[in-house]
Amino acid sequence: MADIDDLKTVFECLTESFSSGNLEAFAEHFDENATLYTPLSPFSVNGRLSVKQFYQDLAAQAESVATSRVSNEFRVVGTTGVVWGYTTFMVKFKDGPLKMFFIRQTWTFAKSNGKWTVIAAHYSRLPTGD
Repeated sequence: MADIDDLKTVFECLTESFSSGNLEAFAEHFDENATLYTPLSPFSVNGRLSVKQFYQDLAAQAESVATSRVSNEFRVVGTTGVVWGYTTFMVKFKDGPLKMFFIRQTWTFAKSNGKWTVIAAHYSRLPTGD
């Protein structure tokens, strides 16, 4: 149970750092070679520094960015942790309308030296016609 609790705590910290705009702390939760798939780009984002840059660029292009976690499930098998669920993602680009996306998410973590880090994350839009 301790591993699940630790994974939940790390995921809460990751979510809070993103929501508060602390992209430095957010990026620290990613492995150096992590891969991210987001509906805001047709290409993968590879590596901790690229993940940080991706979200810095998004923040620079937007008046506001917000997420609201709808549900999350957690599973640990050995040194692998998986978090999946649903999120509402809202972005108001400068000189653009507010856009809301309903997202499915899967996060894969690895535990090394007692620390959980994201090795892969995949977000896809729910087919709602938005």
